[in-house]
Amino acid sequence: MPGSHNAIFLQPHIVQGVNGPITSPATPGCDRILTHVAPKLVESHEDDAFAGVANTISCLGLGSDGTLRSHGIFSEAGFVHAPKSLDWLPAATLTCTWTTAWNALFGLKDREAGPDLWVLVQGTGGVSMAALQLAVAVGASVIVTTSSDEKGARLKTLDATHVLNYQTHPETWGEDARALTPTPGGKGVDVVIDVGGNEILPESLAAVRVDGIVLVID
Repeated sequence: MPGSHNAIFLQPHIVQGVNGPITSPATPGCDRILTHVAPKLVESHEDDAFAGVANTISCLGLGSDGTLRSHGIFSEAGFVHAPKSLDWLPAATLTCTWTTAWNALFGLKDREAGPDLWVLVQGTGGVSMAALQLAVAVGASVIVTTSSDEKGARLKTLDATHVLNYQTHPETWGEDARALTPTPGGKGVDVVIDVGGNEILPESLAAVRVDGIVLVID
């Protein structure tokens, strides 16, 4: 089919889902590593573009079969290039958390993260840790929230500019984050990586500056 790939995927030995055993016909999984392409079936583009909503509305492993299988056929819009510096084995360890974090920080044209920006990253999950390291790599100042002083010490070794233990001020840590940004009075962060949604959105809004960006990642 034009616009599609033939691909072979790594087969992890996972048969247990969060809510019980995974049964046929649904195939779980959303991370994938492409090891074979049928080039005559792939549409040609001069450059790579982000997939539109129409391409992503049916999530792998949710609305359509995922990648925990030996073979699969997917639209080319569902793939990104592996880094040229990596061969297949290390490339296979990259999960969608990194592409999610990358799109959050660099996906909006003219609003990409950089040396002059302040980024608030919430928690120490996969997307948050990827966002921290990517933001630090481009010279951004990064505030990270955590519930543990032990984790906070580890975050400092990853070059977080500031670490906030939100358990200390559970209802005002958004204002605390704002106060850490440049004066007068703390202008607020430029970008918030919000991984909590409705429950903590008020704190994200308290932390972000006027005309800043809150990216809610579900």
